Amino acid sequence: MRHVIFLDEAHKFFSKDDDDIINVIAREARKFGIGLWCASQSPTDFPDSFLTNVGATL
Repeated sequence: MRHVIFLDEAHKFFSKDDDDIINVIAREARKFGIGLWCASQSPTDFPDSFLTNVGATL
């Protein structure tokens, strides 16, 4: 992994659209050496299309 992107209060940046840039990064970032870390106080605010692509949730 070459780069890591951190998003605090990340639920504010997501939409339900599968083509939303954050959803695209979550799906395809690994092949470019990018990690995506998203923090939120309410993980239920993340769309299902994002949650299916995460490696771990805390």
